[in-house]
Amino acid sequence: MNRAIKVYVCEDDRALGNEIVLLLRDEGIDCALAQDSAELEQLVLREPPDLLLLDLQLNQETGLDIAARYRSSLPNLPVIFLSAHASVQNRIASYEAGAVLFLGKPFAPAELLAAIRSIVSRSDTPHEIKLDRIGKRLLGSLRTRHLSDKELDLVQRLALSHPEITPYQDLINDLGLDPSKDARAYLEVIVSRLRGKLLRMHEPPLKILNKARQGYVLNQTVIVE
Repeated sequence: MNRAIKVYVCEDDRALGNEIVLLLRDEGIDCALAQDSAELEQLVLREPPDLLLLDLQLNQETGLDIAARYRSSLPNLPVIFLSAHASVQNRIASYEAGAVLFLGKPFAPAELLAAIRSIVSRSDTPHEIKLDRIGKRLLGSLRTRHLSDKELDLVQRLALSHPEITPYQDLINDLGLDPSKDARAYLEVIVSRLRGKLLRMHEPPLKILNKARQGYVLNQTVIVE
């Protein structure tokens, strides 16, 4: 990566958490510490990380719960568990929650650093954007967005037409907009609302481009499932 790797550590032992942060920062990794799920959520909302380091046992929400939640909202976010409770059951539960690695405490700092660089390197390739028609979701590399019926129909038509431009009237017909009303204005409202959902969803950003007096087109491929 050209930019620094960004890692968030969720560890309720502040002393240990600070040591992990210092370890990673000394290696050029952009790192921040959260002591519970609420603090972690604030960091993630501000900027999604490249990887999460989670303690298994936390004061509020458990590491397993956190991993499972982000598996839904950030499906491509790698998670490493660090825990002194390294039983087989805990390891299995961690992987079922979406973890890519489980390291028991105490762990070797060199092993943790090597694991982080290896995992981020593997994930630092462009991810496909997928449209889940059944779940009415658009899945990007940063976030998952839920779509209304008309947003779903719009994305699907643009995705299937890509890289060709889809004329305005074709979209109006496909979305079943009432031609007796200002259907073009209604279409633009749907597009505008959808554009808002695409913000911070994928890297590079997915955009709906307006070709004047012609129609709309996506700037990149979306896989329809």
